[in-house]
Amino acid sequence: MKIYKFRNCQLNTLERSVLKDGKRLDLTPKTFDVLQLLVENAGEVVTKDRILGTVWDGSFVEESNLAVHISRLRRALNESAAEHYIETVVGTGYRFISTVEAGENIVLDTGFTTKSSTYSESHRLYLKGKFFQEKETRVALEKAVEYFQKSISLDPINIQAYAEIVHCYRLLYTRDHISYSEVQSKISPYITSAATLGQDDDNVQTALGRVSITLEWNFSSAEKHFRRAIEINPDNRDAHRSLSMLLVYSKRFPEALGLAKKMLSISPISVINLIDVGRLFYLMGMYDTAVNHLNEALELDPSNHAALSLLGVSHIEMESFNKALAFLEQSYLAQKTFGINSRIGMIFALLGRKDDARKIIKQIEEQTIDGAKHSIKLARIYAALGEKDKALDLLERSFDEHESDLLALRVDPAWKTIRNHDLLKVLTKRIGIP
Repeated sequence: MKIYKFRNCQLNTLERSVLKDGKRLDLTPKTFDVLQLLVENAGEVVTKDRILGTVWDGSFVEESNLAVHISRLRRALNESAAEHYIETVVGTGYRFISTVEAGENIVLDTGFTTKSSTYSESHRLYLKGKFFQEKETRVALEKAVEYFQKSISLDPINIQAYAEIVHCYRLLYTRDHISYSEVQSKISPYITSAATLGQDDDNVQTALGRVSITLEWNFSSAEKHFRRAIEINPDNRDAHRSLSMLLVYSKRFPEALGLAKKMLSISPISVINLIDVGRLFYLMGMYDTAVNHLNEALELDPSNHAALSLLGVSHIEMESFNKALAFLEQSYLAQKTFGINSRIGMIFALLGRKDDARKIIKQIEEQTIDGAKHSIKLARIYAALGEKDKALDLLERSFDEHESDLLALRVDPAWKTIRNHDLLKVLTKRIGIP
């Protein structure tokens, strides 16, 4: 059988085309293959492993890529509460729930092959961008932006590419590679395009939520966006990651733990997932559990700077200072950032090596203008040195500099010695942390 009809749609396997209300849907070859597999098995649960094995023919691909294709299908089919085609079976796969009729092939002269190659190349460039984005170094993030921009040049309605560019620039900002004013100007056109093209797209909602929390410090708006993204696509890993971190910042630990479990069920063998779950447990004060997840991430990627860094700060709180220093020095070799360097300065202070701690302070100060964008890093070291007034002054300055690390003010162990100071309470309120 070559023709499958469901509701107001027609799927033609020979022409590899889908018509909805008489209009052709623009689907990439992989997205079409996913839909065809679901339609051919309508009413049955098709596992993620089966889809990945069939559509990608045994090639390694992360489950997040499958979620992208499912999201595209839902958007293309214009799913709504009244017109639902694809059901997510949490932790297992997907079920096509519309009634399907099979018939004989009708050849249509559509010109789809030419379009298909264009969209296929656009998607290939998008996946390259995702590959570099997940490395999260400055060079890799800038490379990712280039690939996403090339993807958009071939497919101007590639909503996911717009959303990922926003995410890349946000990461460049939170890792101190670009300024607050620069990130705002960089993301503005992409946010506008993404919001215009895809208000009902889960990746767009995730991007809008990330902007709300990181750049606007608007917790309620961010939470609404993240929950909307999960409503659209229950397997959106990034939305779960971002919402769980927001909940931890707000000290809503039980809810965050539930999302951590969901993240691991979506992608149990994912370095990024394991690191993010480790970060959640670290900020919740569950250091042994954090270390377990981070060690697992390190088994998969032994030189991952984020896993090494988080192992280092976890061991600080476990008072294994020499082990913490070893992890942080490895992390700094992998990627030299002010954040990691400030944590090394903290360890020197806690070990009584005050001269070494002050050398780190000097290094950070010499690489910045008036401490801009790095005040909170310096504050960590001064807090560890016991110089509370200096730490508090720098924290107040970091508010004016809109440093993203302030979002963790209520939970970051670095501030435990000054947690009850009135200024921290004032800053918490000014930032809007619930």
